[in-house]
Amino acid sequence: MGYLSQDMLANDPDFQSRVRSCAIQQAEQTYMNATDPSDVAYAKAIVRGDASEILSMFALAAQSPGLGEKVDNGDGTVDSSKVTDAEVLASVQAFWHDAAVSYE
Repeated sequence: MGYLSQDMLANDPDFQSRVRSCAIQQAEQTYMNATDPSDVAYAKAIVRGDASEILSMFALAAQSPGLGEKVDNGDGTVDSSKVTDAEVLASVQAFWHDAAVSYE
């Protein structure tokens, strides 16, 4: 159920809350003072709560390798609590720059 479970994960309210919190934390503590202007601009958009950027972060984080399979309960549902905070952080960090470059 790979792609379906990724989409269900991206739309899970608890997963979204965790990704949003992580992205804001990373924006403020890491990327607001980055040397790459696209990282800074994207950080500002995340902190402002730009809906399209936040939505893209949910989708990008949910597509991290193995997460779709990990959260799949095998019955057509997903359990986002199976994703650790460390995995959320790794996902946000892994996709940040690519999202930032496409933001410009």
